Amino acid sequence: MDQSEDDLRTPWQRLRWARHRWQRSLGVAPNATAAAESLGIEPHTYRAFEGPEDRSKFTPINHQRAIDFGRKFKVSWAWLLTGEGSPDSRSLSEPQQRIVNAMRDASTAQQEAVADVVERMLRAM
Repeated sequence: MDQSEDDLRTPWQRLRWARHRWQRSLGVAPNATAAAESLGIEPHTYRAFEGPEDRSKFTPINHQRAIDFGRKFKVSWAWLLTGEGSPDSRSLSEPQQRIVNAMRDASTAQQEAVADVVERMLRAM
């Protein structure tokens, strides 16, 4: 994952970046075969999505695959396809957006306190 997310120009570069980030977050070494198996597809099929367009076995990422990959690798499917927005940009519900907006000006200590309260409330429900 040598590239920053700003340098990722193509869907296949963004896909590879997302997979690397996801696997590292799990504490495992990036591995396309393991990712393919976790998605329930053949490794050679997965690698065709992650290779450059000039490769003979290249397969472009379609809308449904972008959704599947986005869910698995915890990134925005729209970002995978277009590069617009950020990997973590997901649509928030109105209540979620209200919470985010309310916490923007809070100190880190206040944000931690609010997060603790919300987590306790949700566990109690």
